[in-house]
Amino acid sequence: MGPRTVHIVDDDHDVADSLALLLVSLRHTPVIWYCPQIFLAEKQLKPNDLVLLDIRMPILSGWDVMRALRAEGHQNDIVYMTGHGAEAYLSQGEIAARANILPKPFSAIDLQAAITG
Repeated sequence: MGPRTVHIVDDDHDVADSLALLLVSLRHTPVIWYCPQIFLAEKQLKPNDLVLLDIRMPILSGWDVMRALRAEGHQNDIVYMTGHGAEAYLSQGEIAARANILPKPFSAIDLQAAITG
């Protein structure tokens, strides 16, 4: 799969900004969303777009954002990011079992692999 538009949803500005630079170096087009509520209200997802989604955010978690996207009929690929270890989310059941969870910190190689599948 070639370059993609990647929507970064992360309330940590430094992390989101760094990821955007990394994505550009990997020839993807980043779109940064520091607030999940604004992302959900204003997103314009195309079918091939990917969502790079932080799991732990205030008010709406990454799981909440995913549920809202699916309820709206969006089937975009989602890569979840966490600095708290993927094992902590295995209790989320089937959703976590099928999720593409990328533990922070991660390398450019790991990110590219998660994006391209």
